[in-house]
Amino acid sequence: MYSLSVVEEEKVFQEEEVEAEAVLNQEVTPHISLDALEGTVGLNTMKVNGKMDKTTMCILIDSGSTHNFLNTVVVRKLQYQLTLSNR
Repeated sequence: MYSLSVVEEEKVFQEEEVEAEAVLNQEVTPHISLDALEGTVGLNTMKVNGKMDKTTMCILIDSGSTHNFLNTVVVRKLQYQLTLSNR
């Protein structure tokens, strides 16, 4: 059995925009997993090797944290400029 549903695209996009705006306006309490703090692999984490320019580094992917982090030693080594963000 096959079924076909027709949805008005414009209405769907408007609802998605309202939901996205509500999410952006919400205050999020940062959550940092213990694995991220210790740099260990756990249930919600994995380590992969990556490259930025010619520098090889270990990247911890953590689905248990709400924010991303970059080690300041890596920033200095790559001579990147940090800028303050309000988000």
